[in-house]
Amino acid sequence: MFKAKQELSAYEREKLRVERLKARNEERAKRLLNAKQRIYGRDTAALEDQAKLKIEREAAERARNIALDKKRTAEAKILSSIENERQEMRRKEAEELAAFRKLQRLEKQKRDAEELAYRKSDGGPTVRNTDTLFLQFHGEDPNMEARTKMQKQQQTEWIVLQIK
Repeated sequence: MFKAKQELSAYEREKLRVERLKARNEERAKRLLNAKQRIYGRDTAALEDQAKLKIEREAAERARNIALDKKRTAEAKILSSIENERQEMRRKEAEELAAFRKLQRLEKQKRDAEELAYRKSDGGPTVRNTDTLFLQFHGEDPNMEARTKMQKQQQTEWIVLQIK
C-alpha cells in the first residue's frame, strides 16, 4: 500500500538531476530539429497584423494632423481679422481725435483773434462777435461807464426838478 521513499544520498540526487536535464535537452533538440514544427521566430500572420495596425495608426495620425492644421489656419485667419479690425478701430479713433483737436485749436485761434480785436477796439458792443459770447459773463456790463454817467445825469435832473 504505502511505500516509503528511500532516502537518497547526495551523489544519487545529483545523478538524477543530471539525467532529468539530459532528457529535457534531448526532447528540446527533437523539437528544434523537426522541420514540420520548427518556426524560426517568425509568425507571418502576426507580423502582417502588426504592419496593418501600424499603417492604420499612421493614417489616423496624418488625418488628425491635417484636421489640426485646418483648425489652426482657421483660428489664425480669425485672429488676423480681429487684429485688423482692432487696428482699423485704433486708426479711426486717432483720426477722430485729430479732428477734435483741430476743431478745438481752430476755436481757440478764433477766440484769441476776437480777444485781440476786442482789446484793440474801444470795447463797444458792435465790435464783438455776439455768436461766441467771448468775455461775456452773466452780470458783466460792458457799458458800465456810460450807464453810470447817464444815471448821474438823471439824478441831477431829478434833484433840479425837486428843487423847483
